[in-house]
Amino acid sequence: MTFRPTSASGGAVTNLANGSRVEHPAAPFAWDDWFQHAAPHQRALALSLAQQQGFVYSHQLPAVSNGKAPVQSSDSVAARAIARLLAGKTELPALACPGVTIFDEALDEVQRLAVERAIATPDLFLLQGLPGTGKSRVVAEILRQSAARGQRVLFLADHTASLDVVLARLVDKPEIFALRLLEANEKPESLSAMVRSFTAEEQKKTFLERVSAGARGNCDRVEAACRRHADQQPLWTELAAHAERHRQLRAQRQSLTAESEIAAAVERDVAAGRADSPRLAELAELSRAHLQADADLTASRAARQQALDACRGETSQLATRIGQLEPAYLAKKHSRFWTPAFWSNLFNGSLVQEMESLQQQRAAAEERQRVLSQELEQLDKQTEQERDRHRQACAALTAAEVSARQELQRTELLALDAELSQIEARWNAHCEALGSGAIEKSAQAIADAEQAWLRRKALSEEECQFAHQWATFVSEAAPQWTARLGTFANIVATTVQRWQADGRARECAAGPFDLIVIEDADTLSESDLLKLAGQAPRCVLVATSLFEAPPAGIDKGSRVIGRPQAAPCWPRLWQALDHQDWPHTWRREDGRLVCQLVPLTGEDAKHLESECLADAPDIELRILHRPLTRPCLAQVRFSPGSRFADAFAFMVREVQEFPLQPVGRTGWWHEDERRICRHLGPGQRQTQDWLEIEPGVRLATNEESARISAVEFDKTAGWDRARADAWLERHRACGDCERTAFLQVPYRFQPMLASHVTTLVRDGIWVGAVNATHDRRLEFHPVPSSPRRDWPTDPAGLELDLSLPRCADKLPAGVRHGLPTRGFVNYAEAQILIRRLEAWSQQEATDCSQAAVLALYEGQAILLRRLIEQSEILRARRHPLEVALPSRLHQHEFDVVFLSLTRSQQRGVCSFGDDLRELPIALTRARARLFVFGDPGALSSRATSGTPANRQAAHDALQEQVHLARLVECVRPKPTLNGSHG
Repeated sequence: MTFRPTSASGGAVTNLANGSRVEHPAAPFAWDDWFQHAAPHQRALALSLAQQQGFVYSHQLPAVSNGKAPVQSSDSVAARAIARLLAGKTELPALACPGVTIFDEALDEVQRLAVERAIATPDLFLLQGLPGTGKSRVVAEILRQSAARGQRVLFLADHTASLDVVLARLVDKPEIFALRLLEANEKPESLSAMVRSFTAEEQKKTFLERVSAGARGNCDRVEAACRRHADQQPLWTELAAHAERHRQLRAQRQSLTAESEIAAAVERDVAAGRADSPRLAELAELSRAHLQADADLTASRAARQQALDACRGETSQLATRIGQLEPAYLAKKHSRFWTPAFWSNLFNGSLVQEMESLQQQRAAAEERQRVLSQELEQLDKQTEQERDRHRQACAALTAAEVSARQELQRTELLALDAELSQIEARWNAHCEALGSGAIEKSAQAIADAEQAWLRRKALSEEECQFAHQWATFVSEAAPQWTARLGTFANIVATTVQRWQADGRARECAAGPFDLIVIEDADTLSESDLLKLAGQAPRCVLVATSLFEAPPAGIDKGSRVIGRPQAAPCWPRLWQALDHQDWPHTWRREDGRLVCQLVPLTGEDAKHLESECLADAPDIELRILHRPLTRPCLAQVRFSPGSRFADAFAFMVREVQEFPLQPVGRTGWWHEDERRICRHLGPGQRQTQDWLEIEPGVRLATNEESARISAVEFDKTAGWDRARADAWLERHRACGDCERTAFLQVPYRFQPMLASHVTTLVRDGIWVGAVNATHDRRLEFHPVPSSPRRDWPTDPAGLELDLSLPRCADKLPAGVRHGLPTRGFVNYAEAQILIRRLEAWSQQEATDCSQAAVLALYEGQAILLRRLIEQSEILRARRHPLEVALPSRLHQHEFDVVFLSLTRSQQRGVCSFGDDLRELPIALTRARARLFVFGDPGALSSRATSGTPANRQAAHDALQEQVHLARLVECVRPKPTLNGSHG
């Protein structure tokens, strides 16, 4: 039996005086020792696994119950690393990432890098990504890679949807044996068929069916093998006879093929001019005819060449004579009496006639010259064609002669080859029937193969006896094994809440884990994260990036109603490990390229002073001079039309700054024989220019985005990895331990919608998004509808506060019942949304379209659901339709999303949603089209007001204001050339 240990089975760690760590391997596992102390049912379980897999992992062996202590897992290296990072100790050694063969070939370069780092990390790895950038795909690949390496993974998430979207990618993967633990109020029927196959009941059923079928199949297989061996015994005698006859035939054939090559002999006969056969005689006659034709063509060409040379001479003489007479001719013909030539030929009456005659003669000579040239070209073509025909005819006759001679030899060998083929076919058939592979046709090889066959025959007889015993045991003991099915799973998936609160869940999946993967890690507190990280020596944390980092000085004391206070654990971990941020930014303003050297606030605008360079007046320096501080250079604005590469070179050369802004947030090294390259995000294939900034160092610049995608070091200029690291450290002043990856490419959205979504959510941080254009991918419907062209600034006051008495009386009777007692509804907005949904469902939707109706408040979602039920058009729809809060559709995506913003407060500042996450989640659920319905006055009021809404944290208010200001800018009608709004 093959035994494969896993890294979770133990190992002590020694801390050396210099700060380094040495891990001592645990004591070697002794199979005989375990089997001696195991109970009978445990031994049977291990043998069953060996039958199915061919090997057994250490984590699959149950703890012995006969005086032997179970193997304990090692201390959690990940938990200690997290504790050190949260304590401000950010020193971690750089990773050595070995090559990984990726299963999912569709992963991009940064996603592959994330998988490699997650597999290679000895302690901790952080994966962060924008919505729709493929985080679930990367997590699925990490789980599959870990399982393929014999590791056991605990997969946790805050939402069951995060678990299911990953597990759906692992269906029918042979290396995956996953167990999906259900929530307390969760039913298997609510899961998709793919995910349901991972639940305990389905896995038990599958396990029993597989074990029973395997036992029966083993019996049938070994019995058939025994029967085959009995039938194969006479074949060995026939093989010996075939080998001897084959040796005799090969000797006869070798004597026949000992003559020289036929083709070479024919070539020699042709060269000697022999005519021993009709084809050789025809070849000789063909050569004589070709020589005569070639001579005739050569003579004809020589005659025409002579005539052409004479014609050229005549043309030259005429041209000379015309050149002599031309001045006088022109003066006399055009009456140029002021020229001497006119008066000197005044009485020469024949001059004009002579000149015209000469011109006619020259034209005739040139025409003859052209005709002769064409005839020469035609003769050259005829000569080449004649030679090609001759070569082809000779080749055909030579080939025919070779074929004829080969046919004679083939006739003699045909009989031998036919018998050899028959022997070879019978030999291969016997070898295939014996299952011995290819056997050499010799007595010794036949004897060795027969001995190996006899050993297999004896083994199959033993297997047949064991298979019958095993089938009997399986039918009696297999139902008892399912009680410990969770300990066999190499992936255990459940929510954080279930794992922390339910001891039975932890007991069901008891056993050491090699890796813990936690989705939605940004929702965990420090204590929860440290407790969970202690479950395995290695930890991978995954989070979605929806918001910008909080600026300094923002009050975090207050909180939004209904939303828990954000845990500071994830931002602190990310800031401790991620060192890819560069302090400078580039952008384009009014057609000018701007390099931002210092972050500016709204108050800084009045403290900016402008100064133009004396030798370059189109370049403007903007100096920040805050009160009681020293002035500093904040911006450099370049002239319109400046190239990014030229502007960057100017900053390095003249300003002594290195304002590098990378394409992405994740960097990595790549090295070949000539160069060392530090990639600064995806998209080097979009590089438009290379900028050399010092000997052996050049930057890959992107003119469109004004960013740098790579820094390249030339080895021939003396650069090596250590020197390149020092160079980057000097310009960036921070290291990179390669424990993070940031996904920024918007794969979920179609290009036109991506141009809007990437502007609304985390603007400026996406990679690969197209520029925004005026299209119908994002469609805004103002409520109330108004023919006015200008953008309203005052809310319409259409919302209803469900917490106020008698508010529901303002709604139709058919939709009042069951609404929540708090929150807001907007009946007018709901009606407009339903009408647009009906039009889309009738005119544009197909049976395969996936649509969702989202609202920022539960009451509005219930109202919309009831209006949909009352609509005859929507009841008759054939496409699926989801109606919910955005947070209820975590990890979901749809072709089309209809979003109701709901709020239309008559006065004051209102927040949009009880949870700050609802709006950005809603904006990122659509793949192709997004319909937004809202009060433009309420939007404008909230987007321009810096005052937090009731009980809203200052930072939350700022984040919401940023999202709404971008939304207003995106959907506000743009003024046209004639002053109207489009």
